[in-house]
Amino acid sequence: MSGFTKVNPVGGIVLGTLYSTLQLKGFEIVFAAPVTGGLDTFNTTVLGDLVAQEFGTTGAMFQFKADGTKLVIIGDGHALDAAAVEVRIEHLLGVSVTSVTELTTLAGLLA
Repeated sequence: MSGFTKVNPVGGIVLGTLYSTLQLKGFEIVFAAPVTGGLDTFNTTVLGDLVAQEFGTTGAMFQFKADGTKLVIIGDGHALDAAAVEVRIEHLLGVSVTSVTELTTLAGLLA
């Protein structure tokens, strides 16, 4: 009878390490000053609408921190990098970005 050996192409999952199997990347954008766009009639932050339109499907998911100091975007790793995200956000929103960091963990977002 032949034996069976499990092969994991990732090389083994290590606790505390971020893995992406779909070429996704995440970015944390920190603003120099809180982004506080006006609210439209649907109680939606207008700036959030602009981000959704700008990044479309390349920015599959995004969320502003409730106080407007940060934004997290998770999207297409082929189409996005930290430098491009920074330029697009500053141009789109007309605000200064303190930093754009590619996420190496999701655990910090849970705090």
